[in-house]
Amino acid sequence: MAEKIKLKFIIDEKKDYYVWLSFFRNSNTFGEDNYKDNKKIFELMKKTHYFPEIFPIIKNKYYTKKQVNRFNVDFKNEIILNMPTIIKQLEEIHKKPFPRKIKSVHFYFTSFSRSPYNIKENLFYMFVNRTILPNKKEYVELVNHELMHLFFHYYFEKKFIKKKISKDAINDIKEALTILINDKGYEKHKTLRKEILKEWKKQKDFNKLIDFLLDKFAI
Repeated sequence: MAEKIKLKFIIDEKKDYYVWLSFFRNSNTFGEDNYKDNKKIFELMKKTHYFPEIFPIIKNKYYTKKQVNRFNVDFKNEIILNMPTIIKQLEEIHKKPFPRKIKSVHFYFTSFSRSPYNIKENLFYMFVNRTILPNKKEYVELVNHELMHLFFHYYFEKKFIKKKISKDAINDIKEALTILINDKGYEKHKTLRKEILKEWKKQKDFNKLIDFLLDKFAI
């Protein structure tokens, strides 16, 4: 199945800018360190959202040849090489095929230090400049993490919605489940991740794990 999926690697400056803008509008989601590192950009955003005025500053800082090549060369080559392995692992965990209606996956470069996505468009923003030196293992881990979210949204999210479980709780569950691919995860999900791993080790049955989480979070 993986061989049939078309992978597209795209740099679109306006799309990248709207990643910045969306996080700016929800400033509680990007953290104090991010603000300090980009104070000039965010202070300007308080005055204007005009793309031609703001984006040249972003581009000058984050679109160096080295950074762009990490995406266009290093990241691209590593993901093309490893995509079959990534998908095989996710299919084995979920006991579900990679969604058959998805014929292509679009990876967009983002210079913002988050990797948001749009499941309806099979679109994933990739921040690949997390380390001073290129880290090929990290590229694979990043895509594995995001595609695991795709499986959750495609196959399981509606079960939680049907149970009237809150959006925040669903997001916590989605993020905590990445413990199954040895993802480092977020500190705030530490306890939930331990519970998930403990339950998973009993039978390694993802459907039963989902049932466990549905019972745990049901209103």
